Amino acid sequence: MKSSIECIRCRRELGQIESAEGWNVIVGQGRVVGHVCPGCQTLQENAEAATRESSEANDSCIVCRRSTDTGLGFVGEAEWVVAGLTNLGICEERAFAVASQMTGNPPGTLPDGEVSLAFRVCADCAGKVDLVVGPLSSSDSFPAYRQKG
Repeated sequence: MKSSIECIRCRRELGQIESAEGWNVIVGQGRVVGHVCPGCQTLQENAEAATRESSEANDSCIVCRRSTDTGLGFVGEAEWVVAGLTNLGICEERAFAVASQMTGNPPGTLPDGEVSLAFRVCADCAGKVDLVVGPLSSSDSFPAYRQKG
């Protein structure tokens, strides 16, 4: 019996647990029946996963999924927000799907112009890329990083 996880579409193997970011689990009749790597996922699957993640883990860090009450914001073009999420350690496909879903755009599309999006991020994950977070429950505003230019 094979103990490694592989994509049911392209047969790419999941080498390390760190590389599991962005992989989707396929469930049938309450059981895991397969996995799909980020490269094989459709835009619709990415959007559905982003929606599930935001509803299932609404008190969790978007990066590590640990519970947190801190966060930060990104203000700029949607592509810049995707870059900010990618800098935090989220794979590009998932970051794009999250930004698309949070702006109310159809899967695989981002809005034109400036957007302002807030994310739950723990201090540990933000600190790894020299960003600062603040309490989301505070009346004070939490840090927002603005695109230059």
